[in-house]
This record gives sequence, structure tokens and C-alpha cells, in this order.
Amino acid sequence: MIRRQHHNEAPTRAALYTRSSQLKPLGEIHALQAQVDRCTAYCLEHGYIVPHDQCYAEARAGSADSDRPALARLGEAVRQGCVAVVVVSSLDRLARDPAQSAILVEEFKAAGVTIATAGE
Repeated sequence: MIRRQHHNEAPTRAALYTRSSQLKPLGEIHALQAQVDRCTAYCLEHGYIVPHDQCYAEARAGSADSDRPALARLGEAVRQGCVAVVVVSSLDRLARDPAQSAILVEEFKAAGVTIATAGE
């Protein structure tokens, strides 16, 4: 569990979501581990806690946004109120299609969950 607390503040529960459309070398910006590292650093800087079961990753060849089980599990966690913030390296990690990203942002917002971008 990632944790850094500030005085007199209850920690905010966060989830990480990472997605790579190709298995790329570690050093490339959208490689899964690079995204995890960036999102983890963001959470530490902002005092968020990230339980181990709230780290969601998709590794897919190709760019299709369909059949993404980790995103479906994240959506369920959001609907159940398990997290207050979803951290991504950039909004295009949620979906390549801006309309689909907007739908996800609205769904999360309706559940009281904020989306934070670690790389923007």
C-alpha cells in the first residue's frame, strides 16, 4: 500500500489505471511500468493511499478500446465507492476516443470520483 499522510488530513483512497496498447520497452513513456511509476509518484505527492487491489493495468496489442477487463473492474470499484480519485498518466489511457473518455469522466464524476492526470 502506498501511503503518505499529511497532518490532520484523512488520506484519500485512490486507484491507478494504466494501459498500454503495445508491449513497449520500459523506458518509453506509455509503457505500463513507466505509467505506474508516474502515477505512484503523483499519489505520494498528493497524500493519496493506493491499496494494492486498486491498481488496474491493461496490456493489449493493438489500439481497440473494447474488451478491457481491468477498466471494467475499476468501474465497479468506482460504483461501489471504494476510491475517491482515479489516477492515470494521461486521459488517453482511459480511452483513445475522446467521446469514450468523456463518458467515463462523467460516469466517475456522477459517482463522486475525480480523475487526476499524473503526466499533464
